[in-house]
Amino acid sequence: MAIIFLGVLFLGVWFPLFSSYTAVTMAVGVGTLLVGCSAAVLFGRDEAQYDKDPVFYSPWLLPVYKYKSGKNDIDTHKTPTMLMLTCCVFMLGWGVFTTVCVKPIWIGVCITIIAEVLILQLSLYLIYSGSTRREKVKDFIDELVVKQAWLDSKTNFVNVLGINKRADYVSYEQWWKRRFHLTNYIRAYRGQSWNMLPDRDEFHVDKTELETAPDKKEFHKLKIQEWIDA
Repeated sequence: MAIIFLGVLFLGVWFPLFSSYTAVTMAVGVGTLLVGCSAAVLFGRDEAQYDKDPVFYSPWLLPVYKYKSGKNDIDTHKTPTMLMLTCCVFMLGWGVFTTVCVKPIWIGVCITIIAEVLILQLSLYLIYSGSTRREKVKDFIDELVVKQAWLDSKTNFVNVLGINKRADYVSYEQWWKRRFHLTNYIRAYRGQSWNMLPDRDEFHVDKTELETAPDKKEFHKLKIQEWIDA
């Protein structure tokens, strides 16, 4: 697909009888046609297999999941959606390019508006269809299914990170604390005021340690040394 797109673009630029706008239009047209047809074929296949392998779209369109009856499992299934969005982005970019190159400019503006409306309409349709499909399977979801889904998600998360034990996992909270101590240590050297920890339950122990530390600069240095040694 990429080879055909680049080939058409090269053909349009190489031959002197084609203007730059014509060359880009030919390339975008071919790219949009190929990507759009691919998306249409995949969406059509999903609809044809819906009774056996349903597709579920999230309330934010992505991520997309598809139930695979053969494996009795759920996999991510974002290729058709990404192809559809790519096709619309091609049209959007071509509309902007047309606005710059073609007079009157309202021609390009109209193309851009059509692309934006198309993105909005397709996104709303997929989101609505996803909510409708989730509603149909709601009665089959109990506490056991939710727990198993949660455990599967954790297992997949651990496998993606490639960690073998809990001690190897660095959470967002830990990264936030590291950045907090490092920032305060730098501010101490600059003679600036300290940043304070948020008044929230998860920071209660850290806040107590910080308030009772006799030398706060040395306290931040020790905290930094802890995660460097880790």
